[in-house]
Amino acid sequence: MSMQENPLVSWIVAVYNTERYLEQCLRSIVEQTYPHWELLVVDDGSSDRSLAISQRFEEQDSRIRVIARPHSGKPDCCNDAIAQAKGQFIGFIDSDDWIEPDTTQVLLDAIRETGKDCASCGYMNEFVGETVYDPVCQEQQMLSRSEAVAMIYNRRLYGYLHGRLYRRELLVEPIPQLPRYEDFAVIYKWLSHGNGLTLCPRFLYHYRQRMSSIMNSDNDHMFGFIPLLEGCFHYVKDNHLLPEKQNKSLVVRNCMRIAKDIARRTRGPETYERLKMIRRVIRRMQPASREIVGTKRYWRMHLLLVSITAFEFVMRLRHLYIKGNRKSKKVYYE
Repeated sequence: MSMQENPLVSWIVAVYNTERYLEQCLRSIVEQTYPHWELLVVDDGSSDRSLAISQRFEEQDSRIRVIARPHSGKPDCCNDAIAQAKGQFIGFIDSDDWIEPDTTQVLLDAIRETGKDCASCGYMNEFVGETVYDPVCQEQQMLSRSEAVAMIYNRRLYGYLHGRLYRRELLVEPIPQLPRYEDFAVIYKWLSHGNGLTLCPRFLYHYRQRMSSIMNSDNDHMFGFIPLLEGCFHYVKDNHLLPEKQNKSLVVRNCMRIAKDIARRTRGPETYERLKMIRRVIRRMQPASREIVGTKRYWRMHLLLVSITAFEFVMRLRHLYIKGNRKSKKVYYE
């Protein structure tokens, strides 16, 4: 598909009570070196000063549009903005994050040079007083549609919507209204509609690490991710995106990551029931490839299939060793 000489890029920011960080986010878009952009700020019924901050930016720059709506959740906000966006390309930024000044230009150049429909950059995970760099590649890399879906599926690429530019024709399905993991639930579908993904080695996206997100993660231990994995499995199978054994093995690989975390960090009847459910999913995905699952996870898988109690014991024993040797602790934003 052809690319205009100076295509309009639509940046979308869904906002809910992030007055402390919002100005830095919006300013990072206003300061983009590439001038042909629009910014859609969707305020999701904020009760703090977020809407006032957004409207101040709107008054100062005609490229900014603020949409105020009753609180309904981030997915609805983003879907509303996608429907109103005018750009040939669309990107998402969380309202407590920010981007480098040349982000738009770099991602557009990568798409133009490679002809792919999406470009992704490296992340800077921002803790209080510390930045942890999270690369996606060492040099520019092109992935086919199937390779991109497999890497998202395998969590070798983040299943986030942010940190990327998408050709708007990819955004066919609406973002689902889910308690968590709504980004993953749609991104592999979007990527399946295109011709692949370009990975940029530059670190362009500042991802603020907040305590509220960590607390939510600790309460769930990604157990809620399991049904989405099964949904991904069926979508990939129905659309012939990956070989069947690879498709099954990627589900198992993810399930074993989650089972390990649940066994190490939780106790009681609920833990047993969660592991029991994960075991049922793993059994449905046999035979799994040892090469794809990984040797360590492969043997843990067989232990879980034989005995949940034994699996819990081994995982907790290993966790005590790791915890005892852990040195540093990062400080999260509020």
